[in-house]
Amino acid sequence: MMLTRLYALLGKQNARVMHRYLILMLIFCLVQGLCFAMVVPIMQDLLQGDVNHAALWLIPLIVGTSLTGYLNYFTSLGSFEVAIALLNTLRHRIGDHVVSLPLGWFTSRNTSQLGVLLSQGVMEILGLPAHQLTPLMRATLTPLVVVLITFWFDWRIALIVLVFLPLVAVIYWWAGKLGRAADIAVHQATADASDRMVEFAQNQMVLRTHGCGEQGHASFDAALTNQNRASQRQLWLVLPPLLANSWLAQLSFLTLMASVTWLGLADDNPQQLVTLLIGVAGAH
Repeated sequence: MMLTRLYALLGKQNARVMHRYLILMLIFCLVQGLCFAMVVPIMQDLLQGDVNHAALWLIPLIVGTSLTGYLNYFTSLGSFEVAIALLNTLRHRIGDHVVSLPLGWFTSRNTSQLGVLLSQGVMEILGLPAHQLTPLMRATLTPLVVVLITFWFDWRIALIVLVFLPLVAVIYWWAGKLGRAADIAVHQATADASDRMVEFAQNQMVLRTHGCGEQGHASFDAALTNQNRASQRQLWLVLPPLLANSWLAQLSFLTLMASVTWLGLADDNPQQLVTLLIGVAGAH
């Protein structure tokens, strides 16, 4: 959903910037997942006393870690390039649309909503690539790579991890639904407060002429109060998904640790136990 909207906002002329950014992110997550997985054979060789073979694994691990840092730098630049492309595109598209509107459209309420869109709305959209899409892809693709590699080490742990993925997806969908409803309410309250502020400023002469200078700001105060309540409600709506995600993370970690302990005792193999623990740490 987020990618579809970003592509729609960027337009075909800027799709190349988004393509390059996504490709870099995919490569970054793949290399990072492989670096996590390479710790397993290193620990296995060290437990077997084969230091020379473990040292050979250090070479691709160092290369992969260096490549991860290199890719992290360029993916960060790529996210800001997407944001700049969004800024330029939105500026021209909104400007072209505004100049085509009839004069009757520019009422105080529509003008207030336009001001909120140009300030708060545009800034929120510009923060999507760097502050939301990048962490989301890192938190999703890198563990998925680790889980897929874990199938090669121990398929049982990989299956246990996969059980929790649908639950994480449900919580993410729930958080998005609540967040969209709260954002709409906040935007409406902010636009109404801006409308009342402009109205109060424009009618100062009338209010003072009729001796209503102190009482004339009642509507403005009420709009500010509603905006504050909408912002507080937004914070309260964000808390349940955060708590649910925290509880799910703790539950998944405890389940994985209990499974690793049981499997390690059943296998009676210290090397296998280390493999399981590293797999759990990388997937979690």
